[in-house]
Amino acid sequence: TWDGLNRYNGHEFKVFKPSPDYNSIGNNIIRDIVECDGDIWIATDRGIDRYDSDKKSFSHYFTEMLSSAAVREHTFHIINGLEKTVYAGINGKGIYSYSPEDDEFDLIEGLAGIEFVTFFDSHGRIWYLTSDNELVMTFSDTVISNVMNVFIEGNLLWIQTYDNELVSYDTDSGTVTTLFRLPSGMSKINAFAVSENGLLLGTASGANTFETVLEDVTVLSLHYGTQKIIWVGTDNQGVWKITGRNQHFSVYPEPGSTVFGNSAVRAFHEDPDSDLWIGTKG
Repeated sequence: TWDGLNRYNGHEFKVFKPSPDYNSIGNNIIRDIVECDGDIWIATDRGIDRYDSDKKSFSHYFTEMLSSAAVREHTFHIINGLEKTVYAGINGKGIYSYSPEDDEFDLIEGLAGIEFVTFFDSHGRIWYLTSDNELVMTFSDTVISNVMNVFIEGNLLWIQTYDNELVSYDTDSGTVTTLFRLPSGMSKINAFAVSENGLLLGTASGANTFETVLEDVTVLSLHYGTQKIIWVGTDNQGVWKITGRNQHFSVYPEPGSTVFGNSAVRAFHEDPDSDLWIGTKG
């Protein structure tokens, strides 16, 4: 969000913001949150941070790039690979792998200069989205064109095209399937989740399954968590919690609270202790 890193344990929020002693996040604008081997990794607009869950301390990476003119919004990305490996994507610089022994990131040979790193698939292959709207599998000839946005769930890539279609790509078989045309006028899908009731799509106009379940709210992130709870991150309207078949809504924080500030909620991560980590912008 615009207001730093927030952890919710089911009862209360703990908020992490930059501090003079540097033992906190390096920047208020949070883009990605992932977990690896018990540690929480956070991508911000001023580098990548690691929260050591045992020591309750933060480490910071790529700080040497902060004086570069190339550093801008969405420069730093963090992604989980296979076998408890963390990777960083730096727009225009390439993809780096983290070495726990050296506590540093190393550039992967052959992947320098990549613009927008996206994710690993279930086979450990890296995909990235180019500025020409092409989705590319590294070290292969596989290219999918006309891509507006993409999400991964299991062995499937879910792709929104500029033709307003939802397409799936099976990473096991390499099969591309056009599923259906999205509703007329639907904007870019900002967030995606799979629940027991099917697909949930978050856009600037709300959260949608095949029926709209949340209207007139800009949805930036979605998480289908334990106990079948849908968590919805919005643009300056807090976190919405949707539960039950009757779509019961709760809003966090309460009106007037400054837990998130005036913030956009852009990332969720639920750890093994069922603590919900919430990334804000600012």
